[in-house]
Amino acid sequence: MQVAPLPFNENDRLRVLRSLAILDTPAEEVFDRLTRVLAHMLHVPMALITFIDSERQWFKSRVGVTACETSREVAFCAHALTAEDMLVVEDARRDPRFRDNPAVTGPMSVRFYAGVPLRSADGYVLGTLCAIDTVERSLSHDERAAMRDLARTVERELLSRETAVSARALHEADAEAIHRSEARFRTIFQQTPTGAAIVDLDGGFIDVNPRLCEMVGYSADELLARTFQQITAEEDLEHELLNVADLLAGRIATYTLEKRYLRKDGIRLWIQLHVSLVRDGCGDPLHFIAVVEDIGVRKENERLQIEHRFALEEQVARRTAELRAQNTHLQAVIDNAQDAYVCIDDDGNITEWNDAAVRMFGWTRHEALGRPMTETIIPPEWRDAHVAGMRRFLRTKVGSILSKATEVSALRRSGETFPAELRISTAATGGGHTLFAFITDVSERKRVEAEVVESREAVQKITDSLPVLIAYVDRDLRYQFNNDGYRRLIGMSTASMRGQAVAAVMPAALYRALLPSFRRALAGERVQCDDIAENEVNHRTWSFSLVPDLRGREVIGFYMMAQDVTDRKKAEQRLVVQAMRDALTGLPNRRALSAQLNRAIAADASARRPLAVFFLDLDGFKAVNDAHGHEAGDALLQQVGKRLQQTIRSTDFVARLAGDEFVILSHGVAEDTSAARIAESICEALRTPFHVADHVVTIATSVGAVVWDGRAATTPDALLAAADKAMYEVKRKGRNGYRIAARSRCSF
Repeated sequence: MQVAPLPFNENDRLRVLRSLAILDTPAEEVFDRLTRVLAHMLHVPMALITFIDSERQWFKSRVGVTACETSREVAFCAHALTAEDMLVVEDARRDPRFRDNPAVTGPMSVRFYAGVPLRSADGYVLGTLCAIDTVERSLSHDERAAMRDLARTVERELLSRETAVSARALHEADAEAIHRSEARFRTIFQQTPTGAAIVDLDGGFIDVNPRLCEMVGYSADELLARTFQQITAEEDLEHELLNVADLLAGRIATYTLEKRYLRKDGIRLWIQLHVSLVRDGCGDPLHFIAVVEDIGVRKENERLQIEHRFALEEQVARRTAELRAQNTHLQAVIDNAQDAYVCIDDDGNITEWNDAAVRMFGWTRHEALGRPMTETIIPPEWRDAHVAGMRRFLRTKVGSILSKATEVSALRRSGETFPAELRISTAATGGGHTLFAFITDVSERKRVEAEVVESREAVQKITDSLPVLIAYVDRDLRYQFNNDGYRRLIGMSTASMRGQAVAAVMPAALYRALLPSFRRALAGERVQCDDIAENEVNHRTWSFSLVPDLRGREVIGFYMMAQDVTDRKKAEQRLVVQAMRDALTGLPNRRALSAQLNRAIAADASARRPLAVFFLDLDGFKAVNDAHGHEAGDALLQQVGKRLQQTIRSTDFVARLAGDEFVILSHGVAEDTSAARIAESICEALRTPFHVADHVVTIATSVGAVVWDGRAATTPDALLAAADKAMYEVKRKGRNGYRIAARSRCSF
């Protein structure tokens, strides 16, 4: 006897068959009518509608057969699964596939068989419509066509079932998505570190979160009895009401403003408010959603910065007045010594000429435009070199003096030459290239440098009062300026640090971490370095800002500002830990489980270890909930979590997935027998009665497990799906036990 080969799509075929939920269902007239018609039409004693499960052949409708199923190995219909059109066996005794089949040699004495495959909407063969006789015979063309027509009728009925199953699954998925969305919104609303509120169209609070109550000093009940108008500073109310009107009229989608709240204790609190309007399906307004951020610290910092800026401006103004009084002629030069801006086209003709160029070179704008730059501002002895350089640039698009400061001699209209600093850049235009030249008198730069040196003391005093570390570092990575924060931190005076190498002052590990950023800043890039740990001395976390100091096109150093963010970082870490824990049981949650699985799978091949994944679903939990209430159910889940932790090894990982579902990861478990022992210990632990709400309750659990050898390619979802599928096999076969998934059937 030959056993029928498995179809190439066997797993998908079985999945579609089981999704119809038709196996082991009672007889239905819609199918029985078709088998009776087939038996009558062909004058055969037996007619069947069969479905081929993994290990058996099950009869949905039968005529002339008393049994409801047979093993798959002896089923003629199993051979029909791979038939293109239909399988016809005119005399089974002469067919090598069936001549020693028990159905042929036994009491049934099958001689003739004809089966038409029944296909799902996706083309998977689920079973057959078949006719059986105890005498050999053949089928005419019309009889074959009639059987096919009847098979199509069966398929239409199966299609309607598929459609109903899909619709039900979609409905359940939509309901679950809505539930998850509402749960996520409620969690975010309650746990967000900013204030949040839902406000009705008249301004009354509908719902508020704990952070908003903390900010304004009112309890939730007190806020719900008030409107936002009652806690808004009077001078800020009119502006906000205008925004509300625009929002309701649809002129704006959201609005953001800064205003003041009146706290319960009478203190005014600066907040930043973000408001959006929720509308129904018809577009009518329902309510407002407001997000409130406490910006009191920022406002205070802004006030201090304004005061510092005003103080600096006063000092600069006073020093400027002193300089003007000392040398009015020098001040006149300063007022007029601004950069000249000149543009030339590919032909070397001037296309732009600003007022500073008029003052610097003596040519009016009208006179300069269209003139060759060579004849206008370049001394005669340099003109040949300039023309050669222009030709070379137009040919190669490479210039030796592009994008850097160069000292040159410049020519005034009067014939006078003077030293200038020239910075040239280029841009492609529709007709070729345009060269942009910025020309600065050297004396202006010297004056500015002198003023910077003279004002260093004033800057030192201002920066010493700021709550950040401020330093200036030159191209050789040596300190040239430090504020008093360095003295307070490391005990060195600012004077003694000047000229010191950064590497000699800064902790070695911190210096190594920041060195690449120093190089980027010296290349002209503004760099922000957050969360830089310094563990050698103070065990602090820093945020660094590096701002290049450009002189013309050249970077001569950078400003370095450092702020201690240790407390903020610790607060962020606490929030991350909270986000990875289940609020009810204290166990790791789904996010933590996903991270744990990703780490195990993504590790280097040499570091991977075998892993057993156990998927638990409690049996009888709903009955406890229904009998004793949800509080008792929550208490039971908490006890289950503790008992699981006591049962597993200290190196194992247990997480609550959702509802009454838990997942356990056991590292180093490579054999099914070991996984079975662990699964049995889990089942045994949860069979022991629990004491909940003054009641003794008994539950059990269904456990599905899969063992990963650490080498096969897989994903977290694949491992969980395999364990989940094994768990549902336990559920289907009576619950209260475990099943280890066969590795060959796990979709790794």
